[in-house]
Amino acid sequence: VENVMVGEHALYLGGDFNTVSGVARRMFAAIDRETGALLPWSPAVIRNLGTGLATLAIAERDGTVYLSGRFD
Repeated sequence: VENVMVGEHALYLGGDFNTVSGVARRMFAAIDRETGALLPWSPAVIRNLGTGLATLAIAERDGTVYLSGRFD
């Protein structure tokens, strides 16, 4: 995990991973802040290999999550 962002209802994770708690999640995942359960949020991104950090930042505003990083 390279990035963690605390959102209004979820904890967002970003990094070079393919699973979270045994469930497929590529580079980004969200955890419910109240229950600790993995949320179904799973953006479809493809890592751009050989570029260093996969994720640079995660932000949330007005219910929309914004991602930045080196991916296609």
